[in-house]
Amino acid sequence: MLINNEQLKVLALTHAQLNSNGLSPVSCERADGFVFAWVTRCKWQVDIIYTEGTIWAGPWADGVGLPVNVIHVSPTDLIFQSESFRFQIKFYLRALKFKQFFLLLIERFYSQMCFYFPLPKLPFFKARLWANKVVRKLHTDYDLIFVSSGRGDEYLLETGYRLSKLISAPLVIDFRDLFSEHHDKSRFNEVQRRNFKNFELKVFKRTLLISTPQAQDVELLSAYATPPVVQVPHSYYILPEWEQNLEAPTEFVVSYAGKLYSDSDGYKLFLDFIKIINSKYKKVFFKVFTNEVNVINTDIKKYDLTNISVFSWQTPDLIWREMRKSRLSLIYNSSVAEGRNLLPTKAIMSAATGNSVLFLFSYYDKAVAGFLATYNCGGQFTTIDKAIEWFEELYKKSDLTIKQINLSLPERMEVGYNFGLSIEMALRN
Repeated sequence: MLINNEQLKVLALTHAQLNSNGLSPVSCERADGFVFAWVTRCKWQVDIIYTEGTIWAGPWADGVGLPVNVIHVSPTDLIFQSESFRFQIKFYLRALKFKQFFLLLIERFYSQMCFYFPLPKLPFFKARLWANKVVRKLHTDYDLIFVSSGRGDEYLLETGYRLSKLISAPLVIDFRDLFSEHHDKSRFNEVQRRNFKNFELKVFKRTLLISTPQAQDVELLSAYATPPVVQVPHSYYILPEWEQNLEAPTEFVVSYAGKLYSDSDGYKLFLDFIKIINSKYKKVFFKVFTNEVNVINTDIKKYDLTNISVFSWQTPDLIWREMRKSRLSLIYNSSVAEGRNLLPTKAIMSAATGNSVLFLFSYYDKAVAGFLATYNCGGQFTTIDKAIEWFEELYKKSDLTIKQINLSLPERMEVGYNFGLSIEMALRN
């Protein structure tokens, strides 16, 4: 029960990755933005668990500028190796490394037991062992444990659940992506979804509040989750220095920043769009920042595309500067099944640049339509012909100036603060 004016103490697993790559920049930015608002505006005390050796992405790289206490914890010895299981067995036996040998056997056994998680994934057994290691680093009581979890970070739910039991603190879970109700139909089969939902129900028994950015996911979760579910929308966050010394654009650039989703219908539309623009406009250029550089470079050669530069994922400030200089941000649909209306995370940041946004979707998305109707910042098209027509009108009207930031969009600090108020209300109840 929360007492008025009492300073909340929060343990955040926002950087508790057992994967050396850490969370995606988008996940880190969302989670760190909440924490920043809670510390600076709600006046909470927040400790963050940081796994040594992982990449801390987002605006607060390596935790710099995030006013929290960072608890460093080295990951457990149980790790998946790139070599085969048989090779590892022989290696540990020959090297007389019996501890690693037995841990490997335990990990192998448990990973096979966790049949409802697509392998290779970090098994939940590792998350349990790691929770026991984390709890030994704690020297205070906490009012709640915050878990921010997206696709590929399922084990964080297990870590949070174990820590919740060990230190008797409730969970607050922010789902960037749902799991048992995941929008990618190929993610799990029906048996896996059923088993995963049973796991979620177990975790929800120790959960105070659930949040998700998507209105449709609020409805899906509310149908079976016992804790209250609130929508905490996507938002943008811009550090003042990102806007300093901005270079004016010298050419018409279309930018894309995000995962490639190379197996999606939207990606195929994206390639077709570039090819047609190449044939019609010799002075239109594309800049792509993505996670699968080799894949798109292969497709560029395959489809003989020109005027396109591809870069690996960069820091948020560099991507922001490039997006501000571009004349158009392009977003295509990922592997979301038709019928699931989900506004992409990148939509908010793209629209915040002040430039237009082209949503090139293989189906009509109601969430995207609602976003465009609210902020009047672009268009959504399901056919290349219509998208090209819209682009041609934009091209005629565009000039090479830096646009004003669209301040009407949700801002991260305000969204995080309101989220904090929702958590305090849940504690009082």
